[in-house]
Formats: sequence, structure tokens, C-alpha cells
Amino acid sequence: MSPKRAVSKESNTDLVSAASYFVLALPVIGIAIAFVIFLLSTSSYVRFHALQATILGIAFLVLSTIFGALPLVSGVLLVLLYLVGLVIWVFMLYQAYRGARYALPVIGKLASDNT
Repeated sequence: MSPKRAVSKESNTDLVSAASYFVLALPVIGIAIAFVIFLLSTSSYVRFHALQATILGIAFLVLSTIFGALPLVSGVLLVLLYLVGLVIWVFMLYQAYRGARYALPVIGKLASDNT
């Protein structure tokens, strides 16, 4: 029998931070949820991950719209974008859940400066 992890405020912040990254699974709704988490949270850790997830979601939404509008290469570019998004999504879920304040290049600096 494995020892149970005590539910504490810290473990909840890890879970909420990780949940912010569902922005890539549910683009428009996820962006709104991550932004609401950013606005309502008092933890700078949760606010950082929520804002980083919001910015990341907006960036992927804009890129997928642009790539989708390109006539000849849209399919290939969208598949590559979604694969990159999946890798980033899983990586950031893991980082947030384990308690790391991992900052993505450019986006992480914006999030860090505004939390």
C-alpha cells in the first residue's frame, strides 16, 4: 500500500496550476478558464502558470488561424503545430503539477513580469 499524499494548500496549487494548461485541449473555453484562474488566484505560483497558459493558448489560436488560412500548406503546418502543442501541453502539465515554475521562452517572461 503506497502512502497517501496529504491534501494541502500547496498540493491544490499544483493541481490548479496544471489545470490551467488545459487551455490547449479546449482552446477558447480553456483560454477563458485560465484567465479566470489568473484573476481569482492569490498565489503568485498559480497566477504565473495561469497567465502563461492564457498567453500560450492565445498564441496557438492565432497561429492555427493563420496556418489554416494558407492555401497549399495549411494541412501540414496545422499538423506540425498541433504536435508541438501536444508536446508543450504535456510538458507544462507535468512541470506545473510537480511544482516547478518553468518559464517558456518569451511567454514565460511576460507571465513572470505580470504576476
